[in-house]
Amino acid sequence: MVRRGFADALSMGSPASGGGSVAAYCGALSAGLSSMVANLTVGKKGYEKSWEELNRAAVQAQEAKDALLGLVDLDTAAFNKVMDALRLPKTTEEQTLLRDAAVGEATKEATRIPFEVLKLGRTLADLATITAKKGNRNSLSDAGVAALAAALLFVLATIERRETTRGHAAAAATGSLTGLIAKADTFLRNRNVPL
Repeated sequence: MVRRGFADALSMGSPASGGGSVAAYCGALSAGLSSMVANLTVGKKGYEKSWEELNRAAVQAQEAKDALLGLVDLDTAAFNKVMDALRLPKTTEEQTLLRDAAVGEATKEATRIPFEVLKLGRTLADLATITAKKGNRNSLSDAGVAALAAALLFVLATIERRETTRGHAAAAATGSLTGLIAKADTFLRNRNVPL
């Protein structure tokens, strides 16, 4: 298991991996827990009516987990491109224009990654809800933690996206972040996920 390596990398003096990668990792953990609960239910006596749905949920959770783990690394790479662009020279007017264009393009990509994480967050909340309602009662707390990790993903990815766009020309390309935050908040509250 590589959990110590990731935590150690976070604790170093480098700005990446950072909050966006942590948001994606929280999502991967949520998906892993939902898959675990589903797998602990399928084949267990007394849950026969839920086996088919939970089997699908387990597969979907594994796919989400794999996608989110990929986004951990993509977020780090995207943020490093922003930092590289910010380090470009700006002595002349031409250099400044080239630097600004590079920062804008890198920032657009860096905001795309948290948005991809947010899109997967809805799936994670649905999976946690299914496993909490239909999963093995002995694993209810695990389904609850999956829901909380999904809620944390929403909060972290939203913050990261907002912070990445702050003060950059690419902010206009990110759409209505305020609306996205409101939708995430409403979605989680409708599922009685504590924030």
